[in-house]
Amino acid sequence: MRIHRLSLLEGARRARGVAVAIDVLRASSHIVTLFDQGVRAVVPAATLTRARELKQEHPGWILAGERHGLPPEGFEMGNSPVEAVRRDLEGRTVILTTSAGSRGMVAAAEAGARVLVGCFLNARSVAEYLRRLAPAEVSLLALGADGTRPAPEDEGAAAYIEALLEGRPFDLEAVFATIRSHPEGRKFLDPDQPNYRAEDLEACLRADRVAQVPQLRGDRLEAGSEEIG
Repeated sequence: MRIHRLSLLEGARRARGVAVAIDVLRASSHIVTLFDQGVRAVVPAATLTRARELKQEHPGWILAGERHGLPPEGFEMGNSPVEAVRRDLEGRTVILTTSAGSRGMVAAAEAGARVLVGCFLNARSVAEYLRRLAPAEVSLLALGADGTRPAPEDEGAAAYIEALLEGRPFDLEAVFATIRSHPEGRKFLDPDQPNYRAEDLEACLRADRVAQVPQLRGDRLEAGSEEIG
C-alpha cells in the first residue's frame, strides 16, 4: 500500500486510489457524527447553488452546511457535530455544503478516487478498513482551512491515520494541544466568534470513538462500519 499525503483542494484534485477526505473542523467530524446518529445518506454539494438545487428536487432532504462558519440563509442545519447529536435524524438524507470538506470530496471523486471520510473520531476504523481493503494507493487528503490554507487538525489526523496504517506510535495529546493553541482552534474559544463553539471543538478532538467509515457511492455518502476494539 503506497500512502500519499496531499493537502488542500489542489491536493484533492490529484487524489488517486482510495482517498480519505479529512476536514476535522468540522465537515468530516460532522459527517461521521451524522451517520452515527442514523442518517441514511449525506449528499456533498460543492456550491451553495447546487445544494439549493438538490433541496428543490428533494424537499424532504435536510439542507445543512456553512459559509464562514454560519448556516447560509434558508438552511435547516449548520455544520456542527454537536447539533447533529441533538436532532432526530434517523433515516434522513442530508445535503451538506461547506467551505472545504464537501468541495474536497467532490474534487477527489472527480479526479477518479474512491472517497472515504476520515477524522479523529473514526481514524482507527478508517485504518482498519484500509488494511482490509488493501488498495495499491491511498491518498490522505488534509483539506485545510477553506481548502486553501493548511490546518494542523487536518494534517494531524492524516498523520495519525498514517501512523495507524504503519503500526507506529503517535502522540495524540501533543497534536490536540497544538490544535487548541492554533488560530483555527482558538476561534472556537473566542466569544467574539459565536459561529464557532467550544463544544464543537471538543467533540471533534476525540479519537477512535466511532465505527462509521462513510464512503462516496455515486453522488452520495453512505454508511460503512468497522469494529473498534
